[in-house]
Amino acid sequence: MPGEGEAIGEKVVSGAARLLQSPAEASALQDGDIIVADVTSPDWDPLLKRCGGIITNRGGRTSHAAIVARELGVPAVVGTMEATKKITDGQIITLSCCEGRTGFVYEGKASFDHRGGG
Repeated sequence: MPGEGEAIGEKVVSGAARLLQSPAEASALQDGDIIVADVTSPDWDPLLKRCGGIITNRGGRTSHAAIVARELGVPAVVGTMEATKKITDGQIITLSCCEGRTGFVYEGKASFDHRGGG
C-alpha cells in the first residue's frame, strides 16, 4: 500500500497520481488528477481547485491541504510522511477517506460501493 495518513472528508476517489514539487508545475496537472506533494500553501489553490484528491507528506487536520480539501469537498490524506517516495507520477491510485480517521492510499483503481447509510 502506498500510504496512509489522516483522512479529510468521507469520500473515495481513483485517478492518476500527479507528483508536484511546486505550483509552477501546473501544466502537468489534468482535471481530476490526485495531487501528491510534500505540503501545500495558498500558492497551490488554483491547482487544488482542479484536482480529484490531495495527498501530502506533511500536515494535519488543520493544515492548508486539509482546510482546502474540506472547502472544495474533495478527499485528502495528509501527514503520510513519505507518499512522494512511495507513489510514482501517473500511477493509478485510490484515495479512501471513508474508513474512519485514517485515510488510505491503495495501488490501482479499487472497486468500492457508492451506497451509503442515512
